[in-house]
Formats: sequence, structure tokens, C-alpha cells
Amino acid sequence: SLWPNEREAALASARSLRPTARFEVHEVRGVPVVVDGAHNPEGLEAALWAVRVEYGDRPLGIVFGALKDKDVGSMLDILGKEAHTLVLTRPACADGRALDPERVDREYQPRDTGGRRARVAGDAGEALREAVEELEKVGGVVLVTGSLYTGASVLGRLRGR
Repeated sequence: SLWPNEREAALASARSLRPTARFEVHEVRGVPVVVDGAHNPEGLEAALWAVRVEYGDRPLGIVFGALKDKDVGSMLDILGKEAHTLVLTRPACADGRALDPERVDREYQPRDTGGRRARVAGDAGEALREAVEELEKVGGVVLVTGSLYTGASVLGRLRGR
């Protein structure tokens, strides 16, 4: 275990090392919205760790959309241990590689930490609205992840494009 001053130094270091290109934070109705392009289990673990460094144990809403060739089962296992609310969506990917969120729900039946089935949203904007509404009630944070396409779609909306 780290000594208190070592722990603070480690946290400060982690904050300074946060990958700014992949980890972008906006605020929607008072809810921090973290967008990270993690698209594999290792990247997802890193994104969750960075969110916990920054926001501690605040309830976490996750908007998740992935591509067909990714290890979705492993990613959903990781998210199910952290998500107060889980909203599945379709990445905005024009080449047909986007994984249908209805299919993800049927095949994997992902659940949040409370045992509730994931919600399914038709697009990233709807998914973000649902997650923010839920997390606004509990002082939480929203993480958008699973694909660079999912992140880009949400960032376009958050940046007003």
C-alpha cells in the first residue's frame, strides 16, 4: 500500500499523464461527460481508471457503442462491474462495421451494477441524453466509450457541430 504522500503523488502523476487526445471532458446539465475512444478491454480498463482518478466513486453512466470486430463480451464484462447505468448505441460508422445495439443486448444481455438490463438507444445523441438524465439525479459522471466512432459522434454534438 502507498504512503499517503506517495498516493497523492501517484494521483497527480496520473492526472498529468491523462491522454488528452482520447480523453475529452464536457459538461451537460451539470454532469461531467467523459469521451474516450477505448475500443478494447485494455483501453477500457485504462479509461475507467482515469475516470476514477478524476471523479472518485461517483456513480458512472456508460454510453457504449462498438464495431463488429471487437471483443465486445470482454468489454461488457468490465463495464458491468462499473456502470450505474449502461446505454448501448450504434457507432456512427458508414462502412457497415457498426454493431447493432439491439443485437448486443440480445446476445450479451449486459447488466449494470444494480442488475438492470442495459438500455438501447438508436443513436449516440439519444444515448447521451438518457445517460445524462439518469446520472443528473445521482450526482454522477457519464463515460462515452467503445469506439472512436461513438466518441466522435458524441463529441460532434457536444462541440455544437
